[in-house]
Amino acid sequence: MLPANCCAGLLTFDGKGEQMTKRAILALVDPSEASEGSAAAALAFAGPFGADVTVGLVAAVPVPGDRTFPPHLSKQQFNELLEKKEQQTWSLAHASGCEVRIFIDPVDALLDAIVRAARCFDLILLGPVTAFDRDLRLMLIEKLLLHAGKPLVLLTGQGPAHRPARVVVGWDGGTEASIALDRALEWTDAHARFDLISVLPMNSPLSLRSEADDMCARLTRRGHAAVSSIARRGHLSTAATLLGRAVAESADLVVVGGFGHSRLREALVGGVTSEIIRGEHTLPVLIAH
Repeated sequence: MLPANCCAGLLTFDGKGEQMTKRAILALVDPSEASEGSAAAALAFAGPFGADVTVGLVAAVPVPGDRTFPPHLSKQQFNELLEKKEQQTWSLAHASGCEVRIFIDPVDALLDAIVRAARCFDLILLGPVTAFDRDLRLMLIEKLLLHAGKPLVLLTGQGPAHRPARVVVGWDGGTEASIALDRALEWTDAHARFDLISVLPMNSPLSLRSEADDMCARLTRRGHAAVSSIARRGHLSTAATLLGRAVAESADLVVVGGFGHSRLREALVGGVTSEIIRGEHTLPVLIAH
């Protein structure tokens, strides 16, 4: 049963008595020692929004003949690692006032249970590739993006101290990019600046007016500063070019659409989503599908 405060849309009131929505965030961590800072980073990210946080401890039960997450663990080692992580998570929850939910199942049932739970939250947070079992993290991200219907933020080692005020959007005019941008508007500063960056090959022609300009006009009407620009890809990949521009512009958040191509094409020839979720980055990335 989900904790009482984990469902989206709870109403609270600010200091002026005006009604506002209390948001709910699910932060997922695994039992590995590398994930110790992920829950704290998730709490830091949620802090500026005043959101309720549930820390979800994700543990795939070892099955004989199948791989374990983390790898090469005996059942005894898994139980010892899980017990230690549970103690750390409950201690953090006691100190911070957040909720805890434990997900323990064989991997397929585990992924399905997390997706069902995630649908009751507004946002899902996941630590960086260095702070989560890599293979389990990839399966979890794909499942959540395609089946939970919620935006996912891939965190860095630490959470921001304020709401994102400078946002770089990977813009290709597609449905996924538009959905991701709409989701990001719920989690950014009320007057955030949005830079819509279209990454194109060096010899690609420019159009006189693009959907990016129309989207910037929409954002401007909502009170945001918004600009569109072209980044030439050169010898770097689309994802690397976009992330490089975001770092150069001191962005607080990067926004991309998830799996704009089929999963088979992403697996065979690569794609922005696949590269971002597999790699390391220094800025938090919001992905939605």
